[in-house]
Amino acid sequence: MEPFIQESLRIIKRASEDNKLVVVVGAGVSMLSHFPSWKEVIDQFAGPFSEQKEKYSQNEYLRIPQKYYNLRGHKEYYDLLRDIFDLDLQSNLIHDEILKLNPVHLITTNYDDLLEQAIYARGLFYDVIAKDEEVSQTRTKKFLIKMHGDVRHQNVVLKENDYLSYSRQFRLIETMVKSIIASNTTLFVGYSLNDRNMKLILNWVKELQGSSFQPVYLLYLEQILDHNSFDYYKSQGIHVIDVNYLLKEAEKYPYLERYRSFFRTLSSLNLENMYQHVSKEEKLTYQLRPLIELKRARLKDLRLLIEDKVSELGELTLLETSQLKDETFELLKKAGISRVFSRDGEVYELNNNKKNYLMPPYTSILSECCVNEGGSWQHYHRAYYQFRHGNWSYAYDLYKKTAVEAFKSRHYLLYFLAQFNRYFVGKLIVSRLAPEEGLGVADEISQLNLELLYYHLPASFKRKYVFLADLSNFSFINQYLSEVLVLADDLTKGSSQLEQVQFKIQELFEFIDVNKLVINHCQEVTYLYKKYIEMRLMQGAQELDSFTLYLMIHYMSRKELQSLIARMGITRLQTKHVDELIEYGQQVFSLLTNRALSKEIEQGICRMRQTLLEVYGLLSMDDEQLIRMVRFLFGQVMVSTTIGECLEFLTSRPQLCPVIEGMIEQQLIRHFVGRHVLHEFLDVEYVKLASFLTGPNGELSSLVRMYLNQLTDDELIMLFNITLSDVREQIVLELERRWQSCFNFRSIQQAIEAQIEMDYQPFANGIYHHLQRAPKDLITVAQWILCQYLREDGFEELMEQDKKAHFLIHYHEGALLMIEDEWLFELPVAIHRQLAQSPYRKDITGRLIQNIRDGKAPSHWIKLFFDVYEHLHH
Repeated sequence: MEPFIQESLRIIKRASEDNKLVVVVGAGVSMLSHFPSWKEVIDQFAGPFSEQKEKYSQNEYLRIPQKYYNLRGHKEYYDLLRDIFDLDLQSNLIHDEILKLNPVHLITTNYDDLLEQAIYARGLFYDVIAKDEEVSQTRTKKFLIKMHGDVRHQNVVLKENDYLSYSRQFRLIETMVKSIIASNTTLFVGYSLNDRNMKLILNWVKELQGSSFQPVYLLYLEQILDHNSFDYYKSQGIHVIDVNYLLKEAEKYPYLERYRSFFRTLSSLNLENMYQHVSKEEKLTYQLRPLIELKRARLKDLRLLIEDKVSELGELTLLETSQLKDETFELLKKAGISRVFSRDGEVYELNNNKKNYLMPPYTSILSECCVNEGGSWQHYHRAYYQFRHGNWSYAYDLYKKTAVEAFKSRHYLLYFLAQFNRYFVGKLIVSRLAPEEGLGVADEISQLNLELLYYHLPASFKRKYVFLADLSNFSFINQYLSEVLVLADDLTKGSSQLEQVQFKIQELFEFIDVNKLVINHCQEVTYLYKKYIEMRLMQGAQELDSFTLYLMIHYMSRKELQSLIARMGITRLQTKHVDELIEYGQQVFSLLTNRALSKEIEQGICRMRQTLLEVYGLLSMDDEQLIRMVRFLFGQVMVSTTIGECLEFLTSRPQLCPVIEGMIEQQLIRHFVGRHVLHEFLDVEYVKLASFLTGPNGELSSLVRMYLNQLTDDELIMLFNITLSDVREQIVLELERRWQSCFNFRSIQQAIEAQIEMDYQPFANGIYHHLQRAPKDLITVAQWILCQYLREDGFEELMEQDKKAHFLIHYHEGALLMIEDEWLFELPVAIHRQLAQSPYRKDITGRLIQNIRDGKAPSHWIKLFFDVYEHLHH
């Protein structure tokens, strides 16, 4: 019998935590506050008819009050009831213990107001229903049903006619009581086994439910119940909880203490230990069972499940012997554990920290989120797949549908995750889509309170998945932010906790990504990722792992990365994942050919592509990797990459191998054939590839000679240095011919910058007239004069109009140097080499040194100082 009672107590406690417990309170509880018993009440009515007895029959309990009513009438009948119950008494400890069980509803056959007193004292919310008219006036979801009325309403159920007409007078209350008891776990407190009221209630429910009748529980406080009686009541649907098995020699204690022993036992009951058959060796596996459905947990969630020691870097030290099965290891992996130290000295490596985030599944940019599970998880995964594809409205509807289905099947984990994602997808729809698309969604999510939703989940589930508490109010992101900022502060003081920072950020990312939560776009989350990247680079950790590279590509724009790299003073990044990055880029770039992409997804991929190009330019690569990278970029031209982006990548390389030069030659030849033979539309920037070739090329020279008249000035100038000498002569003659017939200042400027040796003096007159229209080019022409491409003759008057131009031409005459640093130090190096030989060398050197000391000098100013002024001085 004792195991049966223990199991009954667990059922009651679980019902209490799951908001499924109903407590029916009888006269025994009120008697603890010294209210009269049923017999004592009948004694008050018995005076006019018979002597008081030691014991009344069941019929007399009803007939005596009926006779009194028939003889004295309604007024005197209720006057006597008021005299009996109008006592200045207070609720007792057992009322409080009952309310501590958090019953979803309270039902009582008592007429007093003791339960109301206890409810009000604790500040709880229960609607009191004592007559049918009050059923429609309820405002809360919890009820105190006084099913036998009360003196205040003069509808007390006590006499014979009251019971006979009950179904007519209390029709709604009777229906409520039947429904409540039929759909919840019911505990009777303060009733005897022979109580007429209890039996009446049970008969109602049995008639309603038939064979599916759910048994009720009754707290029994009298002498120990024999097995035969116990079995009899069990067969009648009454599970008796005999206090004699909870309190030794219970009969020696007063009733208050007997009641309290029951509530103490219930309160101390630990539902986590309800399966006593679990061996110590299997205990760890059992404790980890909540992780079976959850795809990824955090270390803090694991610490709530087990008592063993878990380090901040995901190492588990077992405090007692446990059987480590394959199932156990899989569950530990879900919590990010990388290593397990057993009590017997064994060390188990779980390889949890050896993921490559540049390989599947993380590189499946728009994967279909392969659904391995069946049934109720399918809509959840489909919704996430649609969200990733930018179909937010469809994803929202799927999450909504998933939540409904999960709630019906009592799959509360899936229910909450679906509602969580629905809320954040809804916010995205409202903020980014057209108002007409988000109007209905805005109304719905304004009523979706995740904290309240979590609060109403069954307590047993909340205990199992306690992580949902901080998920419901988004506080878990703030917790991560707080912890990471503390670690960041430690790092600035020289701490070596970068590994711990990475573990935390990686844990957060995995938790969000693997559980398919749609919050990676949230500002708080992206800030954490960017903060981690900054900390990583700040520590000089330029050997980048796949996780850091993945975050860079997905969560930083090109401008943000450029700004961060410049601020850190980094020129090159090192990683062993170059090959994976190139393969990853191929996946990203190929997606842009998909015409079915939504506008939002296409914008996101374009941003990723720009960031990838920036990362490629920063990475150190060997020749083989460079060749693969250039081949990849050239293969993408006119598909998803521009020739300008190829040029930008090549510019970031200090030296190119002959194989790459050969590839550049082929691209230039393709340009000639496509543009001039096949008349294709090709980017004019193609010809800039010529600047990366180190010497003349016969095949290209022949093409230039062949199409000399069709090439633009820009093309002729850029191709000049890679053509043979006879072709160069033809280019010079062709340019001179064009400028004589149609003067072009910009073309002359490009030719001089390309250091094409030719006589520019014949075009001095055209340059002079251009300066009259565009005096902003005075500085440019002054530099040409200084570098002796032109003679000063004829330009003196114009040069006097600009102090900077005048300084450049007359610096050797000792003119005062009243020029801004920003302008002076941006002059070409060739001019600075001349200034370094002038009387101004000392003045300019002093200004450079001062800027360097003040921290105002950019890196190329510092280089200018050492390469020109300091070098020539020595």
